[in-house]
Amino acid sequence: LNAEDDALVLYTSGTTGDPKGVVLNYINLAQFPPCTAEAWKINSESVWGCNLPMSHIVGPILCNETVDKGCTLVVIDQFNPITLLEAIQSHRITIFPGVPTLFQLLLGVPRLKDYDTQSLRVVGMMGASVPPPLLRAFKAAQPHVKVIQGYGLTETSPLITVVPLEDADEKMGSIGRAVRGIEIKIVNDKGEEVPVGETGEIITRGPHVMKGYFRRPEATAERIRDRWLHTGDIGRVDKDGYYYHLGRKDDLIITGGFNVYPAEIENLLYEKPQVQEVVVFPIPDEKRGAIIGAAVVLRPGETLREKELLGFLRANLANFKVPQKLKILDSLPRTTSGKIIRDPSALLPE
Repeated sequence: LNAEDDALVLYTSGTTGDPKGVVLNYINLAQFPPCTAEAWKINSESVWGCNLPMSHIVGPILCNETVDKGCTLVVIDQFNPITLLEAIQSHRITIFPGVPTLFQLLLGVPRLKDYDTQSLRVVGMMGASVPPPLLRAFKAAQPHVKVIQGYGLTETSPLITVVPLEDADEKMGSIGRAVRGIEIKIVNDKGEEVPVGETGEIITRGPHVMKGYFRRPEATAERIRDRWLHTGDIGRVDKDGYYYHLGRKDDLIITGGFNVYPAEIENLLYEKPQVQEVVVFPIPDEKRGAIIGAAVVLRPGETLREKELLGFLRANLANFKVPQKLKILDSLPRTTSGKIIRDPSALLPE
């Protein structure tokens, strides 16, 4: 057995295109345990909780983690906040990674304080951009918990950056510093590194980068150039070396020649206390190339009209950033890992 042999093929979530098989070798799989030991103090006493499918990168990585550390993994088979709270209470879970949507739902649970969550030390919000109001609200509801924002891809086994626990409160909203032994750059469209504080695409290289896409050499060559993996994510880095995730490059909406990042509109809508979930997406348009659409889910028992939301956005955004179509829905379509699908035909059916 060679460390560079193929060890695992995992498929991407396919939220913006066809899922691709990611080929990881044994070197890739060995990257995660040292990161968690150093940044999050994981040891044999730790109890992980996981409600993501085992076909997701987190599943097999956490199985490796239990072997490496001798810790415990509790598999939760439902995407349900009550089930999660019951598992934390009965199994004394200490660390739980999950998609932002689940934490939004958890905050909406009636009598949340009745559940014993004192064993929980760390939650990692991952898999999608995390709205700042969600980070603050969860910290307020569970002040004993370190709230961190995870960042990585299936193609990077998965972590690229980590937030050390001692910096979690001060650097809330950051995706962390580069994992030891990993290189990261923020580059412009020409591939040139940009100055500190400026935005660009996050690219990375090191032993965490996949071998390639399964039987997709063209897609591999497009993603990995000169040994640098181009993540397709937009970010920036501060003077302390902490990175911030601003959204997906593919999610950029070009409407009438103007560039609009959905996260800016989504984060603003999350400032409304009645809003539980929101997604902003492009709708093809012959004249402008695309117009902006938004779908919103309200918290249980809350009422708010679409007209009120649009008025709030007009008061706080440039006109070209205000969605032309906005609908309040009962729920949003998702992948099996809980990510929201940004497909206008699924979000705004005729």
